[in-house]
Amino acid sequence: MNSLSSKERLALALHLTRGVRRSAKHEILKKFSDAEQIVAASLDDFLALGFTDKIFDAFREFSKTIDQTEALLKKLEQSTLGVLTITSSHYPARLKETVDAPLALFFNGDPQALLSGSTLAVVGTRQCTNYGERVLQKMLPVILERGICVVSGLAYGIDTLAHQQSVRHQALSVAVQACGVDQANLIQQRSIFNEIINSGGCVVSEFPFYSRQHMGRGLFPRRNRIVSGLSDAVLVVEAPVKSGALITARFALEQNRDVFAVPGNLEQTNSMGCLKLIQEGAKAVLSVDDILEELPGYQKGQSSLFEDQPLNLIKKIPELESDLEETLYQLCEKPRVLDEMIAHTQCDASEISALVTKLEMLGHIKQIPGKGYLSV
Repeated sequence: MNSLSSKERLALALHLTRGVRRSAKHEILKKFSDAEQIVAASLDDFLALGFTDKIFDAFREFSKTIDQTEALLKKLEQSTLGVLTITSSHYPARLKETVDAPLALFFNGDPQALLSGSTLAVVGTRQCTNYGERVLQKMLPVILERGICVVSGLAYGIDTLAHQQSVRHQALSVAVQACGVDQANLIQQRSIFNEIINSGGCVVSEFPFYSRQHMGRGLFPRRNRIVSGLSDAVLVVEAPVKSGALITARFALEQNRDVFAVPGNLEQTNSMGCLKLIQEGAKAVLSVDDILEELPGYQKGQSSLFEDQPLNLIKKIPELESDLEETLYQLCEKPRVLDEMIAHTQCDASEISALVTKLEMLGHIKQIPGKGYLSV
């Protein structure tokens, strides 16, 4: 799995090299045939090829990077992980065509998932509402049964829901992490992490092994560019104006990908990012066909979901016994903890706790990770 050619080893060594811009690494990869050629090159050789003396200085100890590369390959061989370099014939073509493609992509699972005929990135907020969940429940089964592979970022909320739908429908899914691919970033994500791999999908990253130093906030935009780069199009379901989902959408536009956005309520913060994208030219999604018709292999009239049944996203409010119960139910349109509900209603803590328990037993609200509650 990890038997690499000399050119692939060079790509991996460049990927591991620090202090050099990725654009310069791409140029070096074009002009040198193997790692040893860089070690033997003089300053004049670098200058003759159009590189600066600073670039030359960055490669003075490249022999150490070669050693690190070989050590990493041995470690990979002892694991279930693999690596695809940009010089490999198996490297995803969609990602390879992007300007800022990673020189190496580490994977856990079946890399064939990366070569799917049609792929859709599904992204959105971690704090999704029932509306966002219902959109995915309505649309994704139709998308998945067309053999379209879903790509997302394995974060809470919309990302996780998209991956769960894929696994539930025995469809391929690709998760892109901002850390290593040997384990999930959070303990709570390990279940879906393993399910993606066990169902024939794949987890990918620029990093092979989990490390705290690989978890800085600045790495999430790097993750997002891979999410969009692996995809034919990007669907944003729910997102605030300032969110990682909108960063993914921006990358998608730069990479000449289609961007879809699900319209939402003007009063909801989670809708404003999608509405802004639509205002800026993203395609508003009113039916699943709005997405399918832009993806490879689509045939008009192939999907009849919204011809026979409406999207039906208008939520039916349950009949509740008191105004306070209705207030609590409406508050839980967004995830709420008990302290927030007590502070908002200014009622006794024991009364609120009892009503929350009642609403949960009736199936009107549900508890979510973090001890919060969300209306159903």
